[in-house]
Amino acid sequence: MFKTFSPLALSVLGRQSELIELALTYHFEGLEIDMEDFAKRAELRGLDHSRRLLDSAKIKIGEFPITTRWESEDIVFGVDLDKLPRLAEIANSIGAYGAYVTAMPATDAMSYEECLEFHRKRFTDIAAVFHKQGLKFGIGLQAVPSYRADKKTPFIFEAAPLLQLIASVDVPNVGLALDTWQWRLGGGTLDQLRELGGDRIACVRMSHPVGEIGEEPDERQQDFPGQEGDTFNLEVLKLLAEIGYDGPVTPIAHPSQFKGRTRDKIVQGAAEGLNIMWEAAGLCPVEDEEEGVAATPVKKEGVAATPVKKEGVAATPVKEEGVKEEGVKEEGVAAKSVEEEGADSTAEKSAVGEQEA
Repeated sequence: MFKTFSPLALSVLGRQSELIELALTYHFEGLEIDMEDFAKRAELRGLDHSRRLLDSAKIKIGEFPITTRWESEDIVFGVDLDKLPRLAEIANSIGAYGAYVTAMPATDAMSYEECLEFHRKRFTDIAAVFHKQGLKFGIGLQAVPSYRADKKTPFIFEAAPLLQLIASVDVPNVGLALDTWQWRLGGGTLDQLRELGGDRIACVRMSHPVGEIGEEPDERQQDFPGQEGDTFNLEVLKLLAEIGYDGPVTPIAHPSQFKGRTRDKIVQGAAEGLNIMWEAAGLCPVEDEEEGVAATPVKKEGVAATPVKKEGVAATPVKEEGVKEEGVKEEGVAAKSVEEEGADSTAEKSAVGEQEA
């Protein structure tokens, strides 16, 4: 398993070099990137140029969401499916772990049986593309009731039906996109994960419930893992190690939980929470790769731990000239668009001191 930083999940904005530096500063081994944006950059500027900072940082690429319009009519889906092989090829070339998608929690257009068959066919087509490139394809669930309110036919909002759907997609790389908050809300258990096995888990995203989860749970009730009383995520992490899961583990939280913080503080909070879980589960501590010395986190207010900086790595991201640090955006994109980057003639600075290309 490897700890992964998702700028998109944390609504953190920045240039690629800044996001990489945040990941390295707070000891994340992996990074989730906007793969479709990266693919556009690769097509416009060349793959070697687009990947140079990732290669220099020696950082793993974790999971990524896909924007394929699989819920749409056949002609729209067909257009997007035709584009998917190139995206999968580029993702494989930079060592990405896999892609993920969320099943419909409900529908107005189909019966339950029709919806199940619709998902099975669409996900089989998508999974086959990623399988050819050796990438995982994860399917997750949305268990919050508001997402199925006023819909005619409830569909995948519980763990058991999700596992049945996954089993129906007969492609070897298909597995569970495990969101621990959604999993518990949907009635998921540790025994189900154990039975599923490490090979059938495509990615893991962790958050801790805020307060009591009543009959009308709210997505805002998600904070970083590692909070007081976070025994469920701890047991999940121990189980993942036991069953041999080797993929990304990504801390997430609702933006309302860190509103007003700088991006440094947001990423630090995510890292601290996951570090607490990592140590409590008896997994390997963070080590300085150059010195080989384990980093001993300092407990802060009995909850968080302050990561120890690697030698020569800045505590705050290196800002490019004329670029201000950006804070939290409720609905944000983790990277600047291709057009914005193309308009900027200044070469990005690498988080690991790469010279200008």
